[in-house]
Amino acid sequence: MLLKYIVLRISDFIDNREKVVIPAEKPYITLSGTQASNTFLIWSDGEDILESPTLTIFASDFVCRFLTIQVNLHHTSYTFIL
Repeated sequence: MLLKYIVLRISDFIDNREKVVIPAEKPYITLSGTQASNTFLIWSDGEDILESPTLTIFASDFVCRFLTIQVNLHHTSYTFIL
């Protein structure tokens, strides 16, 4: 079986305000920025991190690198640097 790897490159210095969901039927995906200090994936929608995650991964063999992932809630924010 031939495995198909997909690399999605996210531009730096752009405020990527997107909610990202990687479904279970899409394995072998890599999200790649250039540097965690200047590549951001940000989402703000809701009161709780479980209600409104910035990144949700259901697929296997997922890789995320050189990104800062942030969720901004009404009362606080969480930041994950990868």
